[in-house]
Amino acid sequence: MTDSSHEKHRRPLHIITRQQLHKKIWSTPALHLATEFGISGRGLAKICASHDIPVPPHGWWARRDPDHKLTPRVLPTTRPKDEEIIIGQSTGARQKHFAAEIKAEAALVTVLVPDTLENPHPLVTRTLRALTVSADNDGLTRPRRNATALDVQVSSDQQVRSLRILQAVITTLEASGLSVSVDRTRKTTVVSGLEEAMEISLREQLESVTRETTPEELRRRASEPWFEIPCFRSVPAGSLTLAITNAEVLGVRQRWADGKRQRLEACLGGFIAGLRLAARAIRAEKERTAERAREHEEWRKAWEENRRAQALFDLRAKALLQQLTAWRDARDIRAMAADVERRMETLGVSDGSGSHDWVTWARLYADMLDPAAGTLRSLPGTEDLPRTWRY
Repeated sequence: MTDSSHEKHRRPLHIITRQQLHKKIWSTPALHLATEFGISGRGLAKICASHDIPVPPHGWWARRDPDHKLTPRVLPTTRPKDEEIIIGQSTGARQKHFAAEIKAEAALVTVLVPDTLENPHPLVTRTLRALTVSADNDGLTRPRRNATALDVQVSSDQQVRSLRILQAVITTLEASGLSVSVDRTRKTTVVSGLEEAMEISLREQLESVTRETTPEELRRRASEPWFEIPCFRSVPAGSLTLAITNAEVLGVRQRWADGKRQRLEACLGGFIAGLRLAARAIRAEKERTAERAREHEEWRKAWEENRRAQALFDLRAKALLQQLTAWRDARDIRAMAADVERRMETLGVSDGSGSHDWVTWARLYADMLDPAAGTLRSLPGTEDLPRTWRY
């Protein structure tokens, strides 16, 4: 299939905010909206679910007539309303979106790699002095422990080339107002001056090759049948990879390496452009995270306020029902006392009998129970709530 046919069958890319998609999903049938985006209805449902966007229930569009007044569900505040959603190609959509930006910015950046290391940057000089053969037996050299050196792991054959590349990158970054330093605690190379501090590294790729079994391994295998003899070993492949090590943001390119058609030296402009783009993406992600946290905190406070208000309402309702019960009991006691008194008069019971004392006490007790007999107790307030409900 030719490139033109690929372009012909490629689905368009749609960038829409979460709030806009919520509005569309409640104003357009999902099947029609999915066709508009060039995806399946199930794919649209997955996108809505992953971004916490409520969708109309079954039968929603059948009930949408003038006689039915239906209200769409409110968009939850668990995620930012202006969060961008990329809809279109099922794989690599976001990567291609950022790749276009990197390509545009890379055209404005020129990085010249020197042929020799003349007047190297102080960090490059320290790194060259600190590189030593690694104890991992993989053929790579690494900076000595506690050395103020760049994050480099290359073979001896690639040392000069790798340091020339780093010299060009550092020179270009500092010429644009940025600074490069070494974090000795984390042993990383840090680029400062962007929206976020970025960490970079230079590595030589490893490849597996068949290794020869040593006589000592054969003797050990004979005495220890469970011993497994390794069949392969890692050796430097001669290909370098320049990476952004703290750009774990979906869709942001993180590695530039030697390929079959071009060397890493030809990709340095794209690397610096990608470095700037990754810093912006990380800052945007942090802002979105902070905004989500702020919205969640506002929602939590509103939820707590509603719970507190409901608890206060329940407390007052309980107090009212208790007073109503006491009032009914007082009314029933008075009615009973009056009935007993009438019976006593009918039977001619004398005033000095114990029955009259009982009736008198019953009326006193009814007055004690009756909340309407005196001043009603004050309405319960926030101070009457349990401590867990107070602010």
